[in-house]
Amino acid sequence: VNRPGLTVRHRAGYHAAGPVPPPRNASPLGALVAPISPKADLHLRLSAIPFFTNGSSMQLLTTIEVDLGALPAATAEGLVRDELQFAVFAVDLKKKKVTRSVGRRILVDWPAEHRANAGAERFLVQTVLTVPPGAYQLRASTTSRTPEKSGSVYLQVDVPSSDNRPLSL
Repeated sequence: VNRPGLTVRHRAGYHAAGPVPPPRNASPLGALVAPISPKADLHLRLSAIPFFTNGSSMQLLTTIEVDLGALPAATAEGLVRDELQFAVFAVDLKKKKVTRSVGRRILVDWPAEHRANAGAERFLVQTVLTVPPGAYQLRASTTSRTPEKSGSVYLQVDVPSSDNRPLSL
């Protein structure tokens, strides 16, 4: 908008039918992935690669990348300490419901001197979800105990059929 006298107003999201109902599961990680838009207090990236068949299903290797720049200062021992909790939910886009999920808790002791190195402000955690072929939205959430921050990130992924055709990425 480049005309004088005009004002642009916007918001991060909108839901015409009113507020989104709370998730059935009362876990904090599940609540982070309930809204239409992800939460960005803790910066995350998510990637997924189908890598192995298991009968008629495919295993997805998911990688969550957490920006550790928000973690607290180092302790007297020179370590940055935190407890991170992760969850990945596979929402079947056809059924419109969560069909698989996996979660983990990790204690991080990060040497403070590594924070100065390029790219060292990232922490990766990988986990595997086994899902049948189809279209999914992966929803990952993470909470950090020490700075009390949380975030979520969403990713669309098509899981190919595990028939005898070659798999290409």
